[in-house]
Amino acid sequence: DFFEQIVFFSRHTLNDARVTALTFYLWEDPSFDPTTIFNVWTQYLPDLPAFTQRLAALPDILPGSTPPNDTIPAPPKPVTAPNDAAFGGMSIRVKQGDGRIETMTLENYLRAVVPAEIPATWHPEALKAQAIAARSYAANAIRRARYLGKKFDITTDPSVDQNYRPDKIHIATDKAILATAGLVAIYNRHPIDAVYSANCGGHTRNSEDVFKKADGSPANPTPYLRGVSCPAPGPKNGHGVGLCQHGAQTFAKQGFTFEQILKHYYTGITIELWTYKPPASAAEAESMGITVPGNWQVAIKRTPGLALIVGNLADQPNVPITVTTPRGDSFTVTSGSKPEFGAGGFEAMASGGSGVYRLAFLGQTFSVRVDGNTTVRLDIAAKTTPTESAPQTGSIRGTLTDSLGTPLGGRTVQLQAEHTVKVFATAADGQFLFDDLPPGTYTLSELESGIAQTVTVTGGENRISLVVPAAPGGEHWVAETTELPGNIPLLVGDIGVAGEAITATAPSGATVTVKSGDKPEYGSGGFEIYAPESGTYTLSFLGRTVPVSANGKMLRVTFKQVQPEELARLISSALPLSKIESLLKELRQETDAADLFSIEEVN
Repeated sequence: DFFEQIVFFSRHTLNDARVTALTFYLWEDPSFDPTTIFNVWTQYLPDLPAFTQRLAALPDILPGSTPPNDTIPAPPKPVTAPNDAAFGGMSIRVKQGDGRIETMTLENYLRAVVPAEIPATWHPEALKAQAIAARSYAANAIRRARYLGKKFDITTDPSVDQNYRPDKIHIATDKAILATAGLVAIYNRHPIDAVYSANCGGHTRNSEDVFKKADGSPANPTPYLRGVSCPAPGPKNGHGVGLCQHGAQTFAKQGFTFEQILKHYYTGITIELWTYKPPASAAEAESMGITVPGNWQVAIKRTPGLALIVGNLADQPNVPITVTTPRGDSFTVTSGSKPEFGAGGFEAMASGGSGVYRLAFLGQTFSVRVDGNTTVRLDIAAKTTPTESAPQTGSIRGTLTDSLGTPLGGRTVQLQAEHTVKVFATAADGQFLFDDLPPGTYTLSELESGIAQTVTVTGGENRISLVVPAAPGGEHWVAETTELPGNIPLLVGDIGVAGEAITATAPSGATVTVKSGDKPEYGSGGFEIYAPESGTYTLSFLGRTVPVSANGKMLRVTFKQVQPEELARLISSALPLSKIESLLKELRQETDAADLFSIEEVN
């Protein structure tokens, strides 16, 4: 076919130096990378019309002739050196392939990453999206200390981290990096792990469907790595999670900005300027004579009292501890300042209200929930050998909702085991939390409705959804829709229960069935239905039938229960037949009333 002919003739002509030079010129590749010579003739067939126009504009070369040297343009050169002062900012330590560790600015690091991950000839908005994704990935690695205990933040191994090719530095990607300098994708106040792949094949995937834990079980869901539709039809190339590079290119050609592209592929993010404020580093700790263990264990104890976080940091004084409140503001306390709690004792006011606080020190970060009128004590110790570590405790975090996903606040959730009974009043968003739980089997129940389920804790956090079923009888449901950004015809929403079949009947009568919970980005019973027809779709689930109006756009569907109106009948007095027929004719002129009335003769 045509593709095979292109490949055949390109392979047979690449031995000609003129073709080689022309290749680099047309695709503006300054690297003279031999692998590029072949790839550019086969990778860009969708852009063949533009390619042929550029080729036709070049001087003709007659077969068998040797053109003057000045007719073969030299490939473009990088605008600046690999470590240019214009690309300043925070530093990153990069482990090179030969084992060397090179410290450079994050922006200079990106100059060798972005053109190695995406063609530099692509649309500027796609290049900007890639620049921010790569910057976010690196910033996340720095903040989370991905290589804890090492003397580097990231590697150049593309099978582990991002591809790094200084020989591919290009003016187009340089411009994209400068245009987005310092911008990072943020979720919950921190840079995201912005994974990406070449082509998702038309729909990206949820992170837990692809990535696994060390034991082979699915990884915990990442809220910003949810599967979404994509305009790139394939073929699939890569894991398909997060940003789809070919999809970004397609969106960019359609007029989407880099911010719109990134927010499509990374659910719930914001794009913000970000500066890293590290806790005390291992090197700083060593200079103070502090032993830095390779691992930690934390015992948590809660008692009634002031809203405080107190504890002992492994009996080590003079270690700065950065505390970040639920509101996002931070302050620092120093271990040893409160010796009543131990040689590494500390105390921090929970001034940010109830919620999750984060404590960062010596390259480690711990999270703990603090509620009003509660003092939380953290006894932090270094793990030595697995046999010396205490049994790992776990937690149960969940949400209480009604059958349509509406949070139920102020309700009492009870946790019961053989020798344990705990209760928690749900917050306004329906959230509840039981932590510091020894391994075992627990019964979780909501006292008002009597619903219950069994939860097994083996360590770590267990996420649970408690759903209070609707009262039987007298139900009447309506759907309200809200238009979302984008031109993809979808109906999305949440029925509050996972694993239930939802059947959608289109205006044409065609039906499709999806399963609730397959799209958790919309809620515990999240769903997504392709709705290309305009008109009324009928959604059937949990014994209910709800009409939804579709308009070819992406719509968020919200279900609401309403009280059905009382039924009544319109009865007239006995009138002459001609008068009744005249009245009936007028009534039937109203479309909604055409078949509602009839004439009954009176004897």
